[in-house]
Amino acid sequence: MKLCLFFTSDLMFSSRVKPLAHEKEFEIRFPAATSTEFSDQPELVIFDLEFVPPGDLGAILENLRAAATDIPRTIAYAPHVKEKLLENARGLGVDEVWTRGQFNRNFGSLFD
Repeated sequence: MKLCLFFTSDLMFSSRVKPLAHEKEFEIRFPAATSTEFSDQPELVIFDLEFVPPGDLGAILENLRAAATDIPRTIAYAPHVKEKLLENARGLGVDEVWTRGQFNRNFGSLFD
């Protein structure tokens, strides 16, 4: 089973993601916002940028990449009005940076 880490406290999205993850044969875990130690290799990492402190995102990404034998796909999202959070994620090399609306529209393809 593949692993997805989803950094969020949003119960609406987490409850929608969980069944889709299992359908696509992903185990899903919800780490703490400031988690920086990773013992298992995720294939996908999703960041709710309102949950992860902006100063911690870089450390989380660095540790994920350092521990990875295969670099995981990363997705980050935030409301469209939170431009600085979205720009910060792009600058740190997050693979896909979406607005919350895009995340909601692209939801069905997260695990493809």
